[in-house]
Amino acid sequence: MEKLITLINGIPLWILIAGGLFAAAVIAVLIISIIYRKKIQNFIKYLEEAVENDNFSNELYSPAFIRRHSKKVENFADRTDSRIIKLTSLDAQWLQQLQEKPKDKNVKRILKHIPKQGLFSCFLAAQKKPSITKLLLEYMGTEPGSLRQLPLSGGGEPFDGKSAKLMFDKRMDEIREMAGDPEWSVRYFSIKLLLNEESDRSKRVILEAFSDPHPLVRKSVIEECIIDDRVKIYDLLREHLLDDPSFEVRESAYKRITTDFKDIHRIDYSSLTAVQSLHSLEFLDPNLENDIDAALNFLEGDDLELRFPSAMFLQKTKTLGKMLKKVSFEDTKNLKRTTKLLTNAAEVKITGFLGEGIYSPAALFTALLLLKETGERKYISDYALKVFENNFKYDEKIWQSAVDSIRERGNEDAVIILLKELKKVKYNDRQAVYILKNLPPDIEFLSFDILMYLLKDDNFTSRKALIDTVSMMPEDTVLPELFRILKAGRAVFSHKVRITALQILASYKLPYCLQPIIEQLPTLPIAEAKEFSALLTDFAGETFDNRVLRLLKQPDGKVRAAIIASLPGTRKKEFLKPIKEALSDADPDVRIAGIWALADYKDSKILNQSFDMLRDPVERVRVAAAEALAIFGNPDKLNNFTELLKDGNEVIEVKKSAIIGLSKSDQNKAVDILVELIDGNEELEEEAINALAVKPSKKALTRIIENMKDASPVLRDKIMKVFKLMGESGEEALKKLLAEDISSLKESITGILETTGYVEHVIRKLSHRDPRIRRSAAEFLSMMGTRSAFRGIVLAARDPDQDVRIQVTRALEKLNSKSGEEILESLKSDPDKRVRKFTMWAMARTKAKSIED
Repeated sequence: MEKLITLINGIPLWILIAGGLFAAAVIAVLIISIIYRKKIQNFIKYLEEAVENDNFSNELYSPAFIRRHSKKVENFADRTDSRIIKLTSLDAQWLQQLQEKPKDKNVKRILKHIPKQGLFSCFLAAQKKPSITKLLLEYMGTEPGSLRQLPLSGGGEPFDGKSAKLMFDKRMDEIREMAGDPEWSVRYFSIKLLLNEESDRSKRVILEAFSDPHPLVRKSVIEECIIDDRVKIYDLLREHLLDDPSFEVRESAYKRITTDFKDIHRIDYSSLTAVQSLHSLEFLDPNLENDIDAALNFLEGDDLELRFPSAMFLQKTKTLGKMLKKVSFEDTKNLKRTTKLLTNAAEVKITGFLGEGIYSPAALFTALLLLKETGERKYISDYALKVFENNFKYDEKIWQSAVDSIRERGNEDAVIILLKELKKVKYNDRQAVYILKNLPPDIEFLSFDILMYLLKDDNFTSRKALIDTVSMMPEDTVLPELFRILKAGRAVFSHKVRITALQILASYKLPYCLQPIIEQLPTLPIAEAKEFSALLTDFAGETFDNRVLRLLKQPDGKVRAAIIASLPGTRKKEFLKPIKEALSDADPDVRIAGIWALADYKDSKILNQSFDMLRDPVERVRVAAAEALAIFGNPDKLNNFTELLKDGNEVIEVKKSAIIGLSKSDQNKAVDILVELIDGNEELEEEAINALAVKPSKKALTRIIENMKDASPVLRDKIMKVFKLMGESGEEALKKLLAEDISSLKESITGILETTGYVEHVIRKLSHRDPRIRRSAAEFLSMMGTRSAFRGIVLAARDPDQDVRIQVTRALEKLNSKSGEEILESLKSDPDKRVRKFTMWAMARTKAKSIED
């Protein structure tokens, strides 16, 4: 030991360190070798398990590990089971390596272990590296049919046909036979080579391949065929463009045509079938005006299937957007056509053009019409805002179209814009009503505040529309605010506001709200109170009746008067008894309400028993009674008014009220009393004339004329004032009465119409540009039959319209009578030369016609 230590001490230190390191390295290598050997053993064992279980996990052995030990995997495959190549995905790695960098070694592996899978990949590598070509040809051999395995290994992958043709140049006969193979990949491989072969036999195969069942084969010949007969090739290409069921084939045909046959390519779209048209639409050129016109024609048609691609093309080219921007109200023809085209596009859900920026009034109008039915809803807000911001600039129909679009399809933003517009136009009745009637449903969470704001605005007048709109909202949303308004009373809210709230409340027809509504009836005008009563009795029935009778027994005269005035709206006869009792009530307002209630009930029996009301001590009661009884009294009872109107002790207001009532009566006796009043009462003459002037009914006119026939000249002049005051309505009524040809009235009617100047007015119509108006004028003048009428008729004898001339002839034929001869002679000697001339001419024509007959 001591010798060893002495020996070591004699060795240099660096040698000792180097030796130690070497020893450690050797030991490490030994350990690594043992570990590696063990890992390889485990790997081989795992390969055995993988084959047995038909499963391999890359989590234990990565693709990189497999690639580094591919030789061991190959040996295992040779020794045990070739499936291990696929299980380890080594086949995919080999093919990837071959594609990235073709090497002979990889080709040999592939041809040995995965020939079916990798043969075509080796073929593609052979086109890049001659040494691989030699390996491939040696592997495939020269046996007939051996070439077929090559395309079967591929999947129709693209390859260089020219290079492949050189590779198999000595086997072209076999290649041509493969063109008829059942497998399309074999035919595809064959055609790719034959396209580079110039023999007639190969060209014939190429032409036949245009009809191959597989699209890739057809696509290949379309793209690459070169045949001398240019027209024949174009016809084949055009056929495939229009009729081939495969898009990629049609696309190839289109590209080939536009590249090599653009000079002769023409399509007559009118001669195409529907399917051919669809195919042609796929390849329209946005730079060709003819193609744009063709798409527009298809879009204008009824075929939705053809409209769709046409609309897509026109939207892609921005043609639709440009058309929309160009519309104007001045060019109505273009506006109509553009609207139809855009509507057709919208029907097939092509509406992108609506988002291309629209500013002109006509374009906005058209866009909003479309957006009512289809298109992105966000555009409605944008365009409606543009219209509303220019409320006084745009036409009313554009404004309405914006409202309509929001009603039909507007989103929440659009509804908010519409409500702001409602607030802006609240005092424009027409626009406010239009918005209220067209608010979208179920938007109370947005509209409640603005509607309540309008309800409380005393200056807001469109209340009927507001009531209808609010009444459509859920009761639980509206009722609390309505009761707050009604309970607050006149100190907070005006009469108008409370009436509106009450009307809305009543419209809900809620039985549990009956009493508050009844108690509010006195706040309503009589006409509205009647409507309320009708409404309440419909949904409350007996309960309403009992509540009314209870109220009629309480002492408040104003309430009782309001209730009584409203009862005729119920049309219930049960209320006639308390109404009749009201005529003797101590309160004058109740008595007035009672007499008008009886009048509204049209109960003439009770009413005619109530003429004592004309002697009521209170003047305003007599005023009301005079009008009501005059309107509804029978002829015998109306005699009371003759005395009343002559009574010097009665105040003028009562008499005037009676005259108003007589003017509304449908009794002849009322007319007689008013005529008599004209004749003998200067104080009431003007009121009587005005009263008769509002009675242009057939019955009243007949009675006035009958009174006029036997009247004194002074009275006739006064009655004539009546007809002048009637104006056009009276003249039209007299015209209709004249047409009935009542002989006893005709002379008076014609005299009235001549005096009022109506005949002269009609004669002037004989020079109107519209022949229909001239015909009507000639017909009326013929019906008049007076000298002044005939004087106008003869001036129309040479009218360019035949129907007018016929009317003239018929009128002149009426002059073949004694009275007619007098008129004729006066016309012949008329001071106006034209009248004399046309009279002679017209009579000559009439005489000639009678001779012919």
